[in-house]
Amino acid sequence: MKIKYTFLIFLYYLLGCSNQKVSEEKLKELEFQLKEKNKQVTQLKNQIRQQQNSQETEIWYAFEPTTEYNIIRLGSGESKVIDTIELVDSVDVNYNFEHETTISQLKDNRTASILANFIEFEETLHRSNGYGPEISQTSYNVKTLILCEEEGLPIETENCTNNVYILVEPTELGYENNLFIVSRLFRAVVKSQTDSNDGIILTIEHSRFPRKELKILIRPELVKFIE
Repeated sequence: MKIKYTFLIFLYYLLGCSNQKVSEEKLKELEFQLKEKNKQVTQLKNQIRQQQNSQETEIWYAFEPTTEYNIIRLGSGESKVIDTIELVDSVDVNYNFEHETTISQLKDNRTASILANFIEFEETLHRSNGYGPEISQTSYNVKTLILCEEEGLPIETENCTNNVYILVEPTELGYENNLFIVSRLFRAVVKSQTDSNDGIILTIEHSRFPRKELKILIRPELVKFIE
């Protein structure tokens, strides 16, 4: 009888060990499956991110083959000169300010945010006549603000030179706002900012004796001087 009980105890022990081994193997299998699922989730996230980036690039560069453009995608804090012109500003009867004026595209989120929320500025809407992925068919707002922030000229009064900030805001989803700066002009003011079939035309008055006009064509893909 004692041997029988001993055998039963030994049998229970073997069964317990067997069950524990099965549980450990099952746990390892579940852990492996979980790792594989996590890998799949990570791969799917990467695929979604790549697809989103691809779509953004497609939207950004969705120009017609014949479209003239000079806008590029910039990183934070970057800037690029996209057009230049040689000007002569008459400061007084005896002094002319000969200089190069440039249009630069820049990525400055803080300045763009200020300009987007500024109240007293020139704002013009260009409304699209069509629909589609081409940016030439996109409606957009243009906001303009002039700041006196450049190096002064060697005269006694009114010697500040101006920078003209231009913010282009496409109204369609998927397009980034673009910020531009026109520098540097003497006694600059916005004379007009009007819509046209070609885009928005910004006319800036500058110089002093006599006053002169500088025209700039503004589209989401192209900002340039009109000579």
